[in-house]
Amino acid sequence: MSQGDTARNNFSSARLELIERIKLRDNVVVIFLGAIGVIFSISLRISENKDILYIIPYLSFGCSLIISQHNSVIGCLARYLVFELEPFLHSINEYAPQWDNSTSLKQYLSKAIQYRSISHVVLIVLPSIFALMLLLEDSLDGSIIQKSLWVIGLVLVAICVDFIIRSHTDRKDFQNEMNEKEEKNDIIINNEKKN
Repeated sequence: MSQGDTARNNFSSARLELIERIKLRDNVVVIFLGAIGVIFSISLRISENKDILYIIPYLSFGCSLIISQHNSVIGCLARYLVFELEPFLHSINEYAPQWDNSTSLKQYLSKAIQYRSISHVVLIVLPSIFALMLLLEDSLDGSIIQKSLWVIGLVLVAICVDFIIRSHTDRKDFQNEMNEKEEKNDIIINNEKKN
């Protein structure tokens, strides 16, 4: 197998994994929303026992951690494709544009990152805040365990927000790197084509 064949196979594998990670990330959100829907339904039907709502910040924490991890791997795969594989393909005179470094994606990427971050806050953080608001009065009047669970839940919500912000910042930094690289690559490619 030639180096070009190996590079094309690596490209295909990395793209497939990237797409699979996006699906997994989205599935985590869907499962999370289903779980909190069930929890809120149980809590609102059995008004004497809101304690089940204490689990929502813990689920939010887990969901934001898994989503942030998937976002990091997605970013690493895109970085590999753009910064490692694409230059190699150029070195063997293969200049086919790839999606991860395309003008089309770059025009939309900033909005996509912003929309995804906002949706993660709305879908993951807000249900936890709502649950903690419903539990506040009971927690203040409740046992030390209830007070502790409420405070821990609040800390977990803050950590969720931090994960989402860091994930957003990492993706924005990568977008800026890609934009800088595109400008340099355009200059190199144009010079090579002239020669």
